[in-house]
Amino acid sequence: MKSLKPIDLSPRGSDATHALAWGLIAAAALILGIALGSRGFKDFDPALVSYAGATVFSAFGLGYRYSMWLRRPPTRLYWFRGWQIFLQPARFTGNLARLVGIFWNNVVLQRFIERRSKTRWTAHWFLAWGCLLAAAVTFPLSFGWIRFETAPDNQQIYRAFVFGIHVGSFPLNSLMAPLAFNILDICAVMVLIGVFTAMWRRGRDRGAMSVQQFSNDLLPLMYRRIKISCSA
Repeated sequence: MKSLKPIDLSPRGSDATHALAWGLIAAAALILGIALGSRGFKDFDPALVSYAGATVFSAFGLGYRYSMWLRRPPTRLYWFRGWQIFLQPARFTGNLARLVGIFWNNVVLQRFIERRSKTRWTAHWFLAWGCLLAAAVTFPLSFGWIRFETAPDNQQIYRAFVFGIHVGSFPLNSLMAPLAFNILDICAVMVLIGVFTAMWRRGRDRGAMSVQQFSNDLLPLMYRRIKISCSA
């Protein structure tokens, strides 16, 4: 194996100042993305400003914490060496194929949980993908990146726009219409399936029952179930 070039990993400057700068960069990048994606806020809904503001604050927090994590010498070395190995020209194609396989098995199918228990996998898969799909819909809508409107010449036709570009149309009596209008309801049902499955497993699995605590294990599931039911 070809030896890797040495890297100067000694951090310079204050950790807090460095992390603060990256947090501000992440927040500013998201604000810029919202402005550009909503065509200068033309497609931005002021009623959703609280959601967008919370997301900008979260972007700052992620940038800050991730930067602080990278300032630690062990994680800094691991991060740089990982990219060095991944981007090696002789291994890049194989690494990329391996990454796609890992993403498919661990993120899409989540087989690492399936090996432990089918019931545990069912709960985790529905919870994870219900939340991920809801986020994939909610964030672009909150940012004004996606919008829908009726066609000016036909009120029975709905048009979809992404970044201000017309990407498709569908009639209100088509199969696409209820899917588009109820996608968040579908996500809520997926999360509820995951929550009920997790609660059912925790009420029957002796291993889980022996170590679980009401405040740490059952209360969060009950809270999520009540919250989704009230939202629906």
